Amino acid sequence: MPPDVTSDCCIYRVPPTMRKVNEASYTPHVVSIGPFHHGRDEYASMENQKLRYLNDFVERTQKSLKDIVNIIAQSWEERARRCYSQSVEPNSAKFVLMLLKDGVFIVERMLRICCKVTVTPQDMLIMKPWLSTDVNHDLILLENQLPFFVIHGLYSLLPPDQSGTLPSTTLKNLIRECFSEYIPKTTKISSGEPRHLLDLIYNFQIPEEPARDSGMNEAKLPEFSATRLHEAGVKFKVSKSKCLLDIKFRKEDGVVEMPLLRIEDSSESFLRNLVAFEQCHYPYGELYIGYYILLLDKLVNTSGDVDVLEKDGVIENFIGDNETLSTMINKLAAHHITLSKGSYYLASICNALDAYCSVPRHEWMATCRREHCSTPWRILSIIAAAILLILTMIQTISSIVGFFVRPSR
Repeated sequence: MPPDVTSDCCIYRVPPTMRKVNEASYTPHVVSIGPFHHGRDEYASMENQKLRYLNDFVERTQKSLKDIVNIIAQSWEERARRCYSQSVEPNSAKFVLMLLKDGVFIVERMLRICCKVTVTPQDMLIMKPWLSTDVNHDLILLENQLPFFVIHGLYSLLPPDQSGTLPSTTLKNLIRECFSEYIPKTTKISSGEPRHLLDLIYNFQIPEEPARDSGMNEAKLPEFSATRLHEAGVKFKVSKSKCLLDIKFRKEDGVVEMPLLRIEDSSESFLRNLVAFEQCHYPYGELYIGYYILLLDKLVNTSGDVDVLEKDGVIENFIGDNETLSTMINKLAAHHITLSKGSYYLASICNALDAYCSVPRHEWMATCRREHCSTPWRILSIIAAAILLILTMIQTISSIVGFFVRPSR
């Protein structure tokens, strides 16, 4: 019998319906972490690097390898096994060694990136930026996770001059520095312990106080695309917040404030793994990332919609033309994001957008601004025409008055 799924379970295989859309987004490129991809030939070269890091780590802790192995086997192994949704390596010694090598690899790499330890010529991950980018990609994949308490436990074995006096807080700061492309620097660090690296990054994307409508009891998405909203007078503006989901709508002037979304080569994989984790781990709870992706899918139907968002500065496209970006966003939401009945995050904003677009006055004013007041010369010409019309009317009225009011002889 396979092991029962417990509350500790937090690392999952990506569901086949998600994987078949873009398998490369969920598959490690150069390094395997954890049991799901362990032992595959394409990651063999990185295993040598793990052994180098392990040797350096053991020397740094001033403990014996046997002592560290005993800590993992006696205190962490059983709990770590419960974190995986599928059966893992049954051999205790092999499983413990995997936890040790993979956990040390993550810790030692972060220490080198943040210059906490001396970088040697053998640190090819630092010497080759393209390889470092691939490793960062691999470390945020759902299937490539290690329980956070293993990483934290190994980090706490380091002497204070390298780990700091508060290992938990210091470790999270270290992670934020090493994964700055995924974690906003200004985001407040929570005191709770995450389940793994992807879970930590996931929680950094959610605002401290998500917008909600207490009257909504089901998910709601806008009816209109970015182009249609633009035609109705809605303007998009980049907010100061770095949390992707920190979106606000000002009804008084029709402005949607949302954080900048930079679309790079790694963005699709990043978003897909956040969605996969959320769909697997929170199937009946509030689905923040899923809601955000579905909102993007509604806003972007064509390259013209991307043009609108790009001109307003809320999207930066680094992956090709806007047609490519539009297709990518539409595929993100295809067939595998299901919002639970309790998901009403952003519902009030979606309702407000639809209501704003249904007021004809907003569209008339937007059309007037767009067609007649888009440049200073057009504004001046309208003012000149208005002045000319007024003068003509005054002259006409004066002539009429003069005709009827003639001096008597």
